[in-house]
Amino acid sequence: QNLNCGGISNLFSCGGEKVPLLRIRVSKRKGSQPSLPQILISALKTHLSAKEERQMGMGGIFHMSKGTVKSHINPDRDVLPRGYYDTKQMKCIKDFLQFYISPAPLLCFSTLWTGEPNQSDEKLNLRGSGEHTHFYGLQEDGTASPDIGGHYHGDLDPDQVTYDGYFNFAEEIIRVWDAVEQKQRDM
Repeated sequence: QNLNCGGISNLFSCGGEKVPLLRIRVSKRKGSQPSLPQILISALKTHLSAKEERQMGMGGIFHMSKGTVKSHINPDRDVLPRGYYDTKQMKCIKDFLQFYISPAPLLCFSTLWTGEPNQSDEKLNLRGSGEHTHFYGLQEDGTASPDIGGHYHGDLDPDQVTYDGYFNFAEEIIRVWDAVEQKQRDM
């Protein structure tokens, strides 16, 4: 039994007040981008003028009631291939993820950002993807499935997928722990 935990989490927190939200309802996906958060990032950059000097972040939750998604679950650290991470390039160089197809219904928790914030001279080293979304499957009674969950990569059924979600804009983006900085210290 492996008790090591490599925590990774992107969180959106709020005070619980009633505020205006962005509701997103989708039935059928158009275009080649399978990830709802990536589509939102593109829209923010195109229509809300998110530029280098003005980055935007959002957090939210969306329910996928029809379709399937490509997903993965990180393996235990002790089974990762030797030399999987190159500290000079600061990236994984050996495949180690196992991908799965996960069916709806799913409840997805997402954070997204349009780029590295210019809040200070310090770089936050945010994920280059601009988003991080995890999910769990829902059983018929609405409770979480013990068998379905993981990291969302995007839907696989553009003609069938349906999403219903709520998002809000972030007032600021902060980094609690910088994995890049930690890797550099460990070298």
